[in-house]
Amino acid sequence: EGRLTMSSVPGRGTTIALDLPTTIATSRGLLVSIGAGKMLWPFDAVERAIGVPKGDIESSLARGTYAYRGEALPIGPLAGILGFETPSAPLNEHRLSPAIVVRSAGRRGILLVDEVLGESEVVMKELRAPLQRIRNVMTTGLLGTGELVLVARPSDVIASIRGGTHSTVKPADAE
Repeated sequence: EGRLTMSSVPGRGTTIALDLPTTIATSRGLLVSIGAGKMLWPFDAVERAIGVPKGDIESSLARGTYAYRGEALPIGPLAGILGFETPSAPLNEHRLSPAIVVRSAGRRGILLVDEVLGESEVVMKELRAPLQRIRNVMTTGLLGTGELVLVARPSDVIASIRGGTHSTVKPADAE
């Protein structure tokens, strides 16, 4: 709740002060697309954007890890972790699939995404009950275009990759 105060001095004018609670904030991060939606990743949780050879994706998902800079990191499709089902493109050994290397609380993982859209800023508003704690999602954000996006809760998503609590990407020819 806010507060309104007024003061007036004859012959000089009136001052009106409006105090409002600050429950709105802005945040910058890396915007990625997944299925028909978008998600913003806080910059402090993004190590880098990479390309994973499409020919390596199926075996990496089956194994649950991808060799990145000499380390086996857990890998998973962000869309699957969030519960979206998206068919993969036909495998092509010479093409790369976009992914981001993410980290939180000393843990790291690789998320396959549809596209890395670049740096973006959103206006965020704190979620209220009953939506205060949604797995994998910190809040929603409003882009300058007026589009709503999910803002990632990195610790949850990395735990979901490590726990294998996601659906796998369906091959393009599977029906």
